[in-house]
Amino acid sequence: MIAFGEAKTFHDIDTPHTRRQLEVLGKTKMKGEKVCCPLYIAVPHSAVYELDHVLIDVGLLRAKNLVRLHIPDVFVEKTSYGARQSYRTSA
Repeated sequence: MIAFGEAKTFHDIDTPHTRRQLEVLGKTKMKGEKVCCPLYIAVPHSAVYELDHVLIDVGLLRAKNLVRLHIPDVFVEKTSYGARQSYRTSA
């Protein structure tokens, strides 16, 4: 295993599924090694505090293997009729 990567929208961060994902992926050790696999997590700028809260709860806030990517909101949200709506893009 080289690394794990996760991208989350604002509404997909503080969920039981995401909490479990981060807990498992963030504590998985590399095969034959004593260190944890790197975990890259991308979230919109507006969701940084929500991510902090979840990372505190699952014990990963200061994990050395965690790489946080704060993405501009415009990349994961669109404006329609004056309201912000999140959407997922296929990659």
